[in-house]
Amino acid sequence: GGAYYANPTAFIDLSGANITANAVSLTAQVTSSFATVAGTYGSIQAMVGYAKSTAEVKIHNATVNASSLTVLADSDVSITAQDNTSSADSDSDVDAGISVVVVDADALAYVSGTSVLSVTGAVDLQANNTIGVTSKVDGTAGGTGATLAVGIVVADTRSSIGGAATVDAASIDLTADSDNTLTVTAISTSGI
Repeated sequence: GGAYYANPTAFIDLSGANITANAVSLTAQVTSSFATVAGTYGSIQAMVGYAKSTAEVKIHNATVNASSLTVLADSDVSITAQDNTSSADSDSDVDAGISVVVVDADALAYVSGTSVLSVTGAVDLQANNTIGVTSKVDGTAGGTGATLAVGIVVADTRSSIGGAATVDAASIDLTADSDNTLTVTAISTSGI
């Protein structure tokens, strides 16, 4: 226990593609969820959780002829790191409990370069990025020493048509939705 790492990746790359189809649907979806358990290092209880998540759909320098184009890039990451101190922690010169959680998540759906999209119906590009982080050290059980909890969230959520891309469609819908929850709590020990 103590250290946890996740690197879920889903990548659809249509660079230079030439596609003719009825309905085109592209989905890159990743999910990562875990709860950490503290490791003991000397008299310190610590846990570190890190997740680097990537869901990406790239349409670059591509030609698409279709009746509809639906693109979804969806990333969902959930990490819980919770530690309780022990009354046996009696050395005030060291930390009683440490919790560090870092999440770096990308949800990217985009058309770029010199892409040409000819779609008789709807073009729908969606990027959804959901992150839930809990980092907590509870020192109410007693002991001495400091408690430290850290949570860091970096989210890149993009749905775009850029560069020299051209789109001819009945409708175009771009959606970028980022929903992030970060809860960080450090409750001190009694110090005795």
